[in-house]
Amino acid sequence: MQSPSSLIKTLNRHAGKLLLLGLLALLARHGRAWRRDRRAVAAVAEPEAPPPLADWPAHPKVSILVAAWNETDHLPALVASFRRLRYPHREMVLCAGGEDGTYELAGSLTSDDLHLLQQRPGEGKFAALARCFAASRGAIILLTDADCRLNDLAFESLIYPLAGGGETAATGRFQPLVSQVDHSFIRRQWAQQRYPQVADSVPGAAAHTQFLAGANCAVRRELLDGVWNVGDVGAADDLYLAMSIQEQGARILSVPASCLETEFPATAASYVRQQARWRRVHLSQAQRFGRTAFLRQVRLTLLVESAMLLMPFAILLGKIGAALWMLSWTSYGLAHLRYGWVLSKIERLPHKGGLRGIPSIVLANFAAAALVLSEPAVPNPRERW
Repeated sequence: MQSPSSLIKTLNRHAGKLLLLGLLALLARHGRAWRRDRRAVAAVAEPEAPPPLADWPAHPKVSILVAAWNETDHLPALVASFRRLRYPHREMVLCAGGEDGTYELAGSLTSDDLHLLQQRPGEGKFAALARCFAASRGAIILLTDADCRLNDLAFESLIYPLAGGGETAATGRFQPLVSQVDHSFIRRQWAQQRYPQVADSVPGAAAHTQFLAGANCAVRRELLDGVWNVGDVGAADDLYLAMSIQEQGARILSVPASCLETEFPATAASYVRQQARWRRVHLSQAQRFGRTAFLRQVRLTLLVESAMLLMPFAILLGKIGAALWMLSWTSYGLAHLRYGWVLSKIERLPHKGGLRGIPSIVLANFAAAALVLSEPAVPNPRERW
C-alpha cells in the first residue's frame, strides 16, 4: 500500500490525464443534465390565469400583512400597488418602525383599508406579523414584504385556489425589480432560484411544495390561529410557518402565475447575509421539527460549499491539487450556465452568455455556508430581521 506522499507523487505524474478524464466526465454529466433541462423547458406550459372575479364562487376578505422596518425607500410603492388592486374585499395591516422615519411615513399613507401598528425595536419580523394577524379580519391571510410590488394577476392567482378551489395554503414566486433585471449578479441569483422550479416540475400536475415564499404566500386564517396565537412567535419564520401548517395536514400549492417583483440583493455582501440567514433558518427549523432527512441534506450542502473555500490550498498538493480546483470550478460554472439558459427561455429574456456574474454568485454561496458553519452552534433564530 502506497504512503500518502507516494500516492500524491503518482497522482501528480498523471495529473494531466486525470484532468482530461475529469473534464470529459463533467461534460458528459452536464450534457445529460442540459438535455433534461431542454425537455423540462419544452414541457412548461403558460401559467393558467384565474377566472374573472365575477365568476368566482365567493370573494372572502383578504388581509395583507406587512412588517416594515427601515423601509422608507419601498413603502410608498408597495402601498400604491396595494391600492391599484381590483379585488374588492381586502385590507392591509402594516407594522412599521425603524430609525429612518418608516412609521411616520406610514402614518401619512393610512386609510380605511390600511391599518397601522408601530413596530418596536428588537421585536422581530414575525412577532410584528403576529400582531398584524391579531388586528386583521380577513378569512385569507396574505404575507408580503415592504420591498415587493403587488399586481392583479399575482394576487388573484394566489387567492383563487383558497377562495374557490379547495386549497388552504398557496405560495408564489419572485422576480427582480425591472430596474435590476440586467444586473449580471442579480440575474444569476434569479436563475439559481428559478431553475429548480422548472427542472423539478411535473407536467400537467398540480404542484405542491414543502415551502412558503414568505413574501408571496396566502393561508386560510384557521391554519394560522394555531401558529400565531400560541407558542414563541419570536422564533418563527417562513419555514416554521410552512412546517407548522403541514403538521395540521395542510398542503401548500405552488402557483407559478403568482409572481411579484421584489428587490434582490445588489451586492455580494448583502447576498451573503441573506443566504446565511436563510441557511440558519433551515438548520434551526429542521431540528425543531425533527426533519432528519432535510437536516442531513442542509448540513451536507453547507459542508461541501464551505470546503470549496479551501480549494485554493489544494495547489499545495501540486498539479493534482490544481486539477481538482479547476474541475470544481468547471462543474459549478457549467451548472450556472445551465441555470441562466433555463431562465432566459422561461422568462423570454435575451440569453446573456459567458461567465459574467458566475464567479461572484458561486463564491458568495460558499461564503454564506462558511459563515453559518463558523458559528459555534445553531444560533438563536430570534433575529431582529
